[in-house]
Amino acid sequence: MKVWFERYPRRLEEELSALDNAGYKYAIDADERSNGRLVLRVSYPLGNAEHELIARFPDTYPYFPFEIESSTFPGGRHQDPYSGLLCVLKDPHQNWRTDDTLAGFLGTQVAAIA
Repeated sequence: MKVWFERYPRRLEEELSALDNAGYKYAIDADERSNGRLVLRVSYPLGNAEHELIARFPDTYPYFPFEIESSTFPGGRHQDPYSGLLCVLKDPHQNWRTDDTLAGFLGTQVAAIA
């Protein structure tokens, strides 16, 4: 079975274009991609600093949301102190829409918890 970004190449293009259009600097983790997973490392500006966010897209994407983690993002009640995962959805199973994008989440959900 093909991985999601091979089954839906246009969706991958839309994700990357949305990041480009929003002005985010990012890199695709080549090792992860060669193993059939999409992991993006995104530079997220916050104040005078840049924070590396790691977005992990599940095999079931776009039907289930990506996870975003960071070891440098300012801690708070919206970040798991052990894993570094950011809590960007109150209930991922009810609040996730298949047309949501990482760029959109960075601009709204992540910005709201920063």
